[in-house]
Amino acid sequence: MSSDWRYSYIECFGNIGLSIRTYLVPCYTFGKNAQLMDKNCLLYGLLCAIPLLNVMLAVNLRRQIRIKYKISGSVPKDILALLLCPFCTLIQESQQLTDHQIETKIPSDMVIERDDVENQTTIETPS
Repeated sequence: MSSDWRYSYIECFGNIGLSIRTYLVPCYTFGKNAQLMDKNCLLYGLLCAIPLLNVMLAVNLRRQIRIKYKISGSVPKDILALLLCPFCTLIQESQQLTDHQIETKIPSDMVIERDDVENQTTIETPS
């Protein structure tokens, strides 16, 4: 069963910090996305600055993200998205990868309680 991206292209300004960073230094966001897919952050960040190679790497990375998270789409659609709005595409991928990373780091049996009297949060892990 395939699904859609969690965030659409028009939601690329939802995280203003990520948006600004991506528009100013897209190679950084591309490298971090690659790192979240178990690739070398520095290498991908540097290779992102090489014309044509950056498009091939971006299409391949996006395809790998789609496969890993069972997101519907195709390589031609990936190419079109990257050519029409490369920054929004990078942001969309980053949000997808970051959300999944956060979800996998929180154990399902962890209890999070908030004490409203002292405004403190207590996290209990099972023993």
